[in-house]
Amino acid sequence: MDTPTSGNWQADLSDLFATLDRENQAFTDNLSRQSAFHHDTALPALEAAAEALRAHARTCETGLDPERVYLIIRQLTGEVEFQYAVMAEVRIEAVTPYIHCWFEENQLAEAITKQKGQPEPKPDDDQAPKPDDKGGDEQGDDDKGGDDQGGDDKKKAEEPTRTKTMEILSTWQADRRIEDVTREEILNDFVQHYKEAIELARTQLHNTD
Repeated sequence: MDTPTSGNWQADLSDLFATLDRENQAFTDNLSRQSAFHHDTALPALEAAAEALRAHARTCETGLDPERVYLIIRQLTGEVEFQYAVMAEVRIEAVTPYIHCWFEENQLAEAITKQKGQPEPKPDDDQAPKPDDKGGDEQGDDDKGGDDQGGDDKKKAEEPTRTKTMEILSTWQADRRIEDVTREEILNDFVQHYKEAIELARTQLHNTD
């Protein structure tokens, strides 16, 4: 055993429960700090972002779950464009702010293409299956033969690619307290991740030279 003992079992037992009491109290206090951060900092920040986005032809939904504050951004077509969440992770020692964002690349790129009125690029023959492709020789579970890969691979190629990011808030330092995080920090972090998502989705609209 690595834990030192005094040789007095009663004293050791009392010390154990004293430690547990301190840790439980610290964890309870940090749960309150988490709640305050979500209500007083994260939610107002994402509500401000939503208000700004509505001026740019976006519909937005903000909300508060037990463990996170979220912002869902939709285009006027109703398709989800981007999702961003702020969550404060509670531990006995500290409360740490994390961000979580995700979007579906293929759907977002397709929506932008349609919005711009440009023809969608056709997949190369050697990179993607055609809509009427049948099962392949190597995937022998289907009665329909063919030279291309099976239906499962075709389905995977057609499904949108979901990109997820989960990381500590970019401005966070280990010596900071959760109360030090400002709404502006969250808004700046949100804008950077939103820009990255939009730029990635618009890659197909730029020259590749």
